Amino acid sequence: MTLSFGIHAWASCPSLATLIPVLFWKSYYFLYSHRLLLFIGLVFSRSLTNNAIVSVLSWLLTPNGDHIVKSAILTNAHDVLSLVFLVFMAYAADSFIGRFNTLLFSNVAYIVALVLFWKFHPHDKIWVLLVTLALLALGTSGYKILQDALRDLVTDIDDSSDPDETRSNARATIWYRVAYMLGFVVQSLFA
Repeated sequence: MTLSFGIHAWASCPSLATLIPVLFWKSYYFLYSHRLLLFIGLVFSRSLTNNAIVSVLSWLLTPNGDHIVKSAILTNAHDVLSLVFLVFMAYAADSFIGRFNTLLFSNVAYIVALVLFWKFHPHDKIWVLLVTLALLALGTSGYKILQDALRDLVTDIDDSSDPDETRSNARATIWYRVAYMLGFVVQSLFA
């Protein structure tokens, strides 16, 4: 007697949908190097903070259920600023300062924003709230640069006899997804 599970059963759970190809096609997806640990840690920490703080930003900005309109405006302003900063950071990374320095700048802005958000109540001073949202938008806009840097690092590490661009992209994608899902699971367990 065999059990057959359709593809829809695995697609309903993103973590299983991510881990099942890794288990069955290890040689295709698995590539390990110590240099990958930094980027995997960055993806994990960004996923953890993004799911714990940024995704519930509108809820955090309404302390007792009041100021809902203000919270919606600030959340939308954060999203717009994040997209605008993404364009400027991608341009700066490719033209002037490089990806590593751009990631460093983005992570420092992210950490400073989280510390400001933790130390100060958002409704005490409006300028602290605006600076925090701008720094948080600058920090969250570095995710695409992190994906590109991870993809380039996996391509550099891939020393197989037949380097294939689709294989390198698949390996970078699976590392990104596993680290992102681990951050989401840890945030869900401890929230």
